[in-house]
Amino acid sequence: MMPPHSWFVGSSHAYDLVVAEYPSPDWRETQALELLHRLKTQIPLIFVGGTLQRETVAELLTRGAYDCIEMDHIGHLPVAVHRAL
Repeated sequence: MMPPHSWFVGSSHAYDLVVAEYPSPDWRETQALELLHRLKTQIPLIFVGGTLQRETVAELLTRGAYDCIEMDHIGHLPVAVHRAL
């Protein structure tokens, strides 16, 4: 998996949406949120993970995540993507 900063740094690509694994074995989950905030971009970030605790979801949403989807409910991801865009 790419570290979050490699999404944008030196990239000529434009992104409409970021979907990130939670928890990630390669980086702290809030790094992506911090990077998007620092870049002052409005790109929605959706976390997808196994079992997400309510407190974790609340923290991620408070820090700026657009949505959090559990793998048991992965069918909700297209709806979240559609709403985000």
